Amino acid sequence: MSKRVFRVLRHYLEQRKRGKDPVFYADSIPEIGDLEAWEKSPDKEEQRVS
Repeated sequence: MSKRVFRVLRHYLEQRKRGKDPVFYADSIPEIGDLEAWEKSPDKEEQRVS
């Protein structure tokens, strides 16, 4: 579990560094694998519908 936590933390810090309000989606950190608790990113949803 600690590897996953550090990847999420790194993703969070990268977003903050870019001045963004961190948002997490199931497919935003592919190294973590399948996450049931998070939604897929809106960009990915739109691509599937189109």
